[in-house]
Amino acid sequence: MKPHSSTSSSDRRAGLRFFARCAVLIALVCAGQMAIYWLEWPGDIPPAVLKIMELRDDPADVLFLGDSTMATGKGDADLSSTPEMLQRAAPDLRVVHVYDGGCNLTFYEAVAAYLEEKDVPVGTVVFPINMRLVAPQLETLPYRYFDKELLFLRHDYVLFHVAYRPLASFKAFTFRPVLTEDFQKLPVLDGFANLGPVGSYQPHAEARTTEEQRARLVTFFYMYSLTPESQTLVEFGRALDALNRAGIRALPYVTPLDMETGEHYLGDRFRARARENIAHFKQAAAARGVQLLDMSEALPGTCFIRGSHPDEHLRDTGRQAVADRLAEALRQ
Repeated sequence: MKPHSSTSSSDRRAGLRFFARCAVLIALVCAGQMAIYWLEWPGDIPPAVLKIMELRDDPADVLFLGDSTMATGKGDADLSSTPEMLQRAAPDLRVVHVYDGGCNLTFYEAVAAYLEEKDVPVGTVVFPINMRLVAPQLETLPYRYFDKELLFLRHDYVLFHVAYRPLASFKAFTFRPVLTEDFQKLPVLDGFANLGPVGSYQPHAEARTTEEQRARLVTFFYMYSLTPESQTLVEFGRALDALNRAGIRALPYVTPLDMETGEHYLGDRFRARARENIAHFKQAAAARGVQLLDMSEALPGTCFIRGSHPDEHLRDTGRQAVADRLAEALRQ
């Protein structure tokens, strides 16, 4: 028999020591990262997502999702947001609100899927259908992306939270920006007809916006035509389906529209097109046994904060009217 080689034995021992050191180093790095995670909680979790996560341990009767139309306007006597007004109108319910500028059905669908997956104790989810945010041309370029929020909603577990920052430092995630020059290239749709790009309108310069530009913006924001296959309607349906499966009541509502200003620029076509597009949402909701509140024609023009074009931003009187109507629906 050949004796065992002392050289090969020492090589094996050296190799084992090397791997042991590597294991210790990896353990120390992981322990350090865990310590940083706990010390810096909530770290990189977006505030809107964190608020939804907290509902798992602090149930809500109503989760009110929304966009910038929830917020206060200049000159308001009552600076409360729509959810805060709803809380006053329904004091027996605990209303938790999560809203941010540009929130859309992509985000609402992701929240609904999260509530279903995590079995979050929420009674009702209220969310708006803002007709200015559901245009087909915004499918490829919305007012803002929710890449980071969706990422954390889809990966809500400790290992991901701990690993996020090191992975982000190595550019493992791509969060898409919305560039003004790209947004200006989006088409103005009248029905299904492409009237060309929206142009160089700048919101901060609305005092210099001409009447011709205003008419073009009204067309851009509202005169598109939806179909049942439109992305926003597909997302709407999936959000309702997820909430239904979770046993959570959905209470979507169409935000009030400034019909007076819209008709000033486009005549009767403005109201008719809005009704056509809203009908698709009504049909999708009815098919799933969901009540859809259509407040699109509920308020006079004096309830709106009027800038260079009609939109859904309301004065305090308008926000209170919306809150009262939602409170009434919640009691039904």
